[in-house]
Amino acid sequence: MNTNKVLFVDDEVNILNSIKRCIIEQDYEAIFATNANKAIDILKSQEISVLVTDMRMPLGNGLDLLKTCKNISPLTVRVVLSGYISVPQILAAINTGEVFRFITKPWEDDEQFIPAINSALDYYNLKKEREILREELKQKNKIYENLMKESKDIIDNIHDDVLNIKNLSDSILDFLMGFCSQAKGKIKVATVMENYILLVKDIYLGYLDTIPSQNITFKICKLKRDISKYKSLYKEVIVDNDDFNHEGNYKLILYITSTIIKEIMKDSFGTNLKIIISSYPSLKILMEFDKNIENQNISLKLIVNMLNSFIKRCGGKVYFDENKNIVIEGNTKI
Repeated sequence: MNTNKVLFVDDEVNILNSIKRCIIEQDYEAIFATNANKAIDILKSQEISVLVTDMRMPLGNGLDLLKTCKNISPLTVRVVLSGYISVPQILAAINTGEVFRFITKPWEDDEQFIPAINSALDYYNLKKEREILREELKQKNKIYENLMKESKDIIDNIHDDVLNIKNLSDSILDFLMGFCSQAKGKIKVATVMENYILLVKDIYLGYLDTIPSQNITFKICKLKRDISKYKSLYKEVIVDNDDFNHEGNYKLILYITSTIIKEIMKDSFGTNLKIIISSYPSLKILMEFDKNIENQNISLKLIVNMLNSFIKRCGGKVYFDENKNIVIEGNTKI
């Protein structure tokens, strides 16, 4: 613990000298001021444990100093040292300055003065410790609240993941049942169906690798960097602001983006693929490519529908716009 500081204020130098002699063996740091203005400057610049002030001084009276001390240094314990105090002055000091103790002039060093200052210091240290404990409790409560929020977010994400897997499984089963009913007795169609089933399986397993869902803060430059391993597959990436911070399900966004890039380029359809990433008001990824891909590559439509079912649980979507470009909206927060 830091050494306590006691500020003594009196316009009479001989009184301050008497105090110096009285407290010479005490283990606190004594600071002396001959007027209220100087005392206020000290209170503003240093942590004062106890203020001991005279009431009658030519440059600022003791009562005003007590009021000011209460405002700028509320933990400081206030003590009055005076030769004469009227009843109204006592009441004013108690009501407005919250005085801890009155010491009259002249005083007895061992019986009155030193015990009074030591009591004031003990009281200050108790208040200081209480403030420290209160702040520690406040911080612990904040940590607890954050943990509770994180736990709730994790539980909510798990709940969403379970619902998403259930809905996705239903969609896959519906797709397979519909395809099977159309393929009865057709060997060629059955072969195509097998290829689509493998595609659905790959996409589904890839999605499972992104869970449990987790929202994180990320910059657009991270997304640009992570898809750069596919740069041989696309023409260019245009980003409006690399340094924008977003909060969202980054693993899922990256998986969806990379899956579409690979599918567009799989059959060398998309030699002119251009990716445009915009940051405001939410993350939006636009993929411009040869328009004949959307017509020729039926599996691309299937992939877009599946990926849309993944991301719509967290408020995003994947779709073909009016120009038949693919759009990914991440529903992220800035």
